Amino acid sequence: MKEKTPQVLVAKVFWDPKSNKIFIRLCVEQVKQGNRPDTHLNKVGWDSVIKMLKSVTGKIYSRIQLKNCWDVLKREWELGNSLLRGESELGKDPTTGVIIASDEWWNNKLQVSVYFLYFV
Repeated sequence: MKEKTPQVLVAKVFWDPKSNKIFIRLCVEQVKQGNRPDTHLNKVGWDSVIKMLKSVTGKIYSRIQLKNCWDVLKREWELGNSLLRGESELGKDPTTGVIIASDEWWNNKLQVSVYFLYFV
């Protein structure tokens, strides 16, 4: 009979913008080093990110916490990418990075994004 692996509770992490940028930069480095053979980093990549995050931020993250952050950021990127795909008449505020568009454009896109978030 196969034994079940014990469930480990993982504390929820608050990712501030600075931590997100560091995490993304470290993940990009690992991808460039070939430590992403599939849709996520491999063990070597995750271990390296964990070590570097501890070195840079002083915080210790589990692999599960990092994978959850990866998944959330990927989903946000996919949403943003789908909203902007094929759009040509948009501006971007150089200071904040916020997209500048008409109210009508935003209303249309918000309806699409609500559908995407809840039904995809």
